[in-house]
This record gives sequence, C-alpha cells and structure tokens, in this order.
Amino acid sequence: MNLRGKLVLITGAGRGIGLATAIELSRAGARIIVVELDAAAAEAGVTSIEERGGKAWSYVMDVSDRSAVDKTISQIEEDCGPLDIVINNAGIMLLGEFMEHEHQQDIRQMEVNFFGVVNVMRSVLPYMEKRGRGHIVNIASLAGKFGVPYSALYSASKHAVIGLTESIRGEYLDSNIHFSYVMPGVVETELFMGATKPKWPPMSTPQDVAVGVRRAIEKRKVEVFVPRLARFSLYLRLFLPQFAQDKLSRVLNVAEMFRNVDRAKRQEYVLRAMVGVDEKSEPLQAESPTSSSGNGVEQKNDSVVSVSAAS
Repeated sequence: MNLRGKLVLITGAGRGIGLATAIELSRAGARIIVVELDAAAAEAGVTSIEERGGKAWSYVMDVSDRSAVDKTISQIEEDCGPLDIVINNAGIMLLGEFMEHEHQQDIRQMEVNFFGVVNVMRSVLPYMEKRGRGHIVNIASLAGKFGVPYSALYSASKHAVIGLTESIRGEYLDSNIHFSYVMPGVVETELFMGATKPKWPPMSTPQDVAVGVRRAIEKRKVEVFVPRLARFSLYLRLFLPQFAQDKLSRVLNVAEMFRNVDRAKRQEYVLRAMVGVDEKSEPLQAESPTSSSGNGVEQKNDSVVSVSAAS
C-alpha cells in the first residue's frame, strides 16, 4: 500500500512507539490523527509531526470507554474524512509478582491493552466495511508469544491481542480489509523504565518499531517481529525441550528482567497508567512483603500509592 495521502489514526501517539510511528508514516506522506488520553500529549504529538513538515490533527479519547470511542471515531470521520488505516498502539505495562498485584491494576491493563483494541476495532470496522477497504494494525508484543515472568497480566493481554487479530482476520479473508500485528521485543520506552536489560532479545528503539509498522502496512504483512531476529525465538521453542528453554531464559536474563524493578523510576509512569480508575475507590496499597520505604530494598511491584495523584 502506498501511504501517500492516506489518513492514519494512531492511539497513544503522543509519545514513545506511537509518536515514532506517526512521524515515520508522516514522512511517507500519510496524514495523521493523533489520539491520546490527555490533550497536552496529543497536541505535543501534532507539533512534533508538523515541525517535520507533516499534517496532523489531535483528539482526546480513552480507548477503554466504548461510548467515548464511538463518538470520537464518528467525529474524526466527519471532521477529517474516511480513515484508511488504524493503529492500536495505546497500552500500559504494570510489573510485579502475580499474587501481589491489586485487582484494579489487573483490570486496568486488560481495559486498555485488550478491550481498548476491541473497542476501536468495533468502532472503525463498520466504516471500513461500508467503503470496502481498510487496514488495522495492532501493536502486540513478543510477550504475546511467550509469557514473561513478573508481567503476567501484560503478557496475557498481548496474547489476547494476537489471538483477537488472527481470529478477526479470518472473518475478513474475502474482503479488502487487512489486519496485522506487530510484536516488539524490549523497547527503550518508559514501559521498560527501571527494569533490567536482558541479553536477548536485542534492545530496540521506538523508531525500529515504527519501521516495522510501516513494513506491515506497505507489504500487508500479517505478523511482524521487531527486531526481525526475534522470530528466532519461535524456533527455539519448537526444537528445544522445556528444561533447556527454562535454562536459556535464565541465562539470557529474560526470566529476571522484571523481578526487581526500580519503583522510584517507574512511579510517575505507573500513576499516569492508572488514570481512569475510579477516584472514589480506596487508594491502592499494593506493597509486596519485600518492599520497604527508605531502607534500600527495592520495591518488586508497580504499586500505586494514591490513584488520585494521577488525575
């Protein structure tokens, strides 16, 4: 597909992978709809695109709110014209031991990472069906192929996104509506802040992922690994016995990279990720038994001290 003149909506396009993708597709001639949860991030994304000679508009939308998604998509179609491509990029990652996470944190990850994708797809597909064309790209993760310790709900949500994309693609095989999912490994964004770098897969940048998204669209590829070498991990799973896979995971630090995160480095991100949780509920106290304050012991979990501080 030639991107010149195409109208592309990207959720979470104010920073990180979303912004890098917006800039990359804008360079190819696409017009960009920057969708963010807060207006400042959305406007900052538009500014970054326009400073590079691109054309963009900003909209505020909570992907976890189905009604808000429907209204915003309708408004975008009216204001800017028919959407050619939709990229579901918005997502959050909360780390820690499975048994120590608060239920609200689990729900929030699924609301944004999975149901956010469901909501946007159900909203835009009727328009694409009517026009008989379109392309939806869902940003998944290598964690959607391999469960990563200490990121259980994040991994589960990305497995769900891959399954969702493959299933819906099968329903539209006879149409001119295309579906792709992109699976980054470890990316240098705030989602990985405070974690330990693994020896494998190699670290990627948001720009690397943006190039992968562009490849998915232009080549109409169904699945894209970032980096491309990450596909090798699938072959290891196919041919190595389980005990060897487990040992290799430890050797490459995959099993441990999220075990002891630096909570102080992640606190601002975690508070922002929890925006949308009912402010009337009790503040979350997700401290693990190994956590402490001021004694030098690192917090294992992405706990939120006060949800109201995020608003």
